[in-house]
Amino acid sequence: MIAAVAAVIVQDKHGRILAVRTGSGGAWRLPGGRVKPGEKPTEVAIREAVQVLGVPRSTGALVALGWQAAEAGDELLFIFDGGLVERVPPPAAGTRDVEVGYFTLYELVDLIPAHRRSMATAAIDALRSARPVYVEGDLSVHEFAWPL
Repeated sequence: MIAAVAAVIVQDKHGRILAVRTGSGGAWRLPGGRVKPGEKPTEVAIREAVQVLGVPRSTGALVALGWQAAEAGDELLFIFDGGLVERVPPPAAGTRDVEVGYFTLYELVDLIPAHRRSMATAAIDALRSARPVYVEGDLSVHEFAWPL
């Protein structure tokens, strides 16, 4: 079975990227989660951004679409532009044990799990260059234009 996952790239005014870590010692990642039955990827990205930032937020354009083989099953990944924020927010009330921080792209690449690095890097580059990409596994990055 293929699982759908949606995430959002949120940056501060210095171009640093918001990342989250759940639980003690968990891995850093872009805010995001699995798409549940009946849910749209944009809804997941918005929900996860609100959980982390604590304020209502919409998503921007889809900046990356990807397929990745994972131990628990293949994943289809949707990464959206989450816009800019002024400061690092405290975790939203009622949010599970979440730590948030802003990192440069180079810092983030060293912190996120190896199987997510190429997708995250390609998505961040795509956002900054305004050129959406499709990423297949850890190797292939293809630019595409809207509309498809």
